[in-house]
Amino acid sequence: MSRIVVTGAAGVVGGYVAQEFADEELVLTDVIGEGLVSLDITDPAAVRTLVAAERPDVVIHLAAATDVDACQLDPDLAFRANAVGTQNVALACRDAGAILVYISTAGVFDGEKDDPYTEFDAPGPANVYGASKLAGERIVETLLDRYFI
Repeated sequence: MSRIVVTGAAGVVGGYVAQEFADEELVLTDVIGEGLVSLDITDPAAVRTLVAAERPDVVIHLAAATDVDACQLDPDLAFRANAVGTQNVALACRDAGAILVYISTAGVFDGEKDDPYTEFDAPGPANVYGASKLAGERIVETLLDRYFI
């Protein structure tokens, strides 16, 4: 049995993840905190403290600013959540020896390709949301040896 911390567990994908890993030891987090462990991923001390206390084998990082229009209007919000927040989670995973699963987006691509994109295609975000999620990918790749994007 694995210990798994899930950030952003109150979101749509988080609900599915909780169901799929119901047999594992789950710590479900969200900034809302309604029935979940409250976690502000933009607060590095809070992230480090939670991950160190829970000692997970895996962190599934789903917390993000996902409203594309809001991200476009407020790039600071997008990068604070999707890049800096991801950096905080990645650093906590590195310190704890946990594997990070980072959920990115098709938005890291511009949508100009006729065929489906693969992980081998060069990214080219068409908006702030995609750029902030790509920044999160780059941070994960830079900081960690054990991760999945």
